[in-house]
Amino acid sequence: MYFISASKERERARVEQNNAPNKMFLQEGEGAAECPTARHRIIPQVQEVCRVVDGFIYVANAETDRSHEREEEFAQIQAMTASDLGSSNRPVLVLSCVSRAGTRRIPCIYMAHELHLNRLARPWLVQDAEAETLNGLLNGIEWILEESGINV
Repeated sequence: MYFISASKERERARVEQNNAPNKMFLQEGEGAAECPTARHRIIPQVQEVCRVVDGFIYVANAETDRSHEREEEFAQIQAMTASDLGSSNRPVLVLSCVSRAGTRRIPCIYMAHELHLNRLARPWLVQDAEAETLNGLLNGIEWILEESGINV
């Protein structure tokens, strides 16, 4: 039931051109609701997952006609990759997604800059991907597996 309601929230956000609420994070600090760079805390269930994974995959909307909250996204990436949740050498794959081929996209180099990936002290890659066809996904998965030391 949770997945169905979450997918309905994502679809509503897509239609209304805004961002769906992310229930994996709790904002901390005074004024956190007004400040997009407020420190985030991950809910306990997600913390346990972050402790055992070999790498992280973050899906970022790369469509140029959407508003983006990259500071908020970077804060979420930092929270999930925090050193107290495991090794700092686990890679981060950012899938820079558009909904379908032909949709205007933010170039990967700009996505990396907007998400402040240079601040991460771990391997990272931004990979163009299309949600409709999954183009680009395999290249990204191959990279993260290789960086994680998993032979395919």
